[in-house]
Amino acid sequence: MGDVILEESGSHPFPGLLKLVYNTLPADQKTAVQALDGIHHSGIVMPLLLVLGEINAAEYVKGLISLKIQPKEFYPEILAGVAGVQAYSGFTLQKPGREKQASELLPRGEGDAIEFKSTLR
Repeated sequence: MGDVILEESGSHPFPGLLKLVYNTLPADQKTAVQALDGIHHSGIVMPLLLVLGEINAAEYVKGLISLKIQPKEFYPEILAGVAGVQAYSGFTLQKPGREKQASELLPRGEGDAIEFKSTLR
């Protein structure tokens, strides 16, 4: 994206940038973006962010709810659906190099992005 040169014009560059990013995706990720938009009626931006690893599944679902695209009562179902699309298309929701060791996460405790479970299911 850093190599993109925006020319001054009367139109906004955002749609062109979205198209550029979408067109660089492999076929499985394009399918995931289309599937997520079709299932959640979310448009292309949030599915793109999810597929690119800029946001995680929980952030994606919270975004759908915050934007009133989906009702909060369906949070578990939507999250499960996102996991299904992820598993089917094989994309990861984590950017390379963003992995954290448990020893780094445990002292910080739980928060918006981390929840400790008492059992493994």
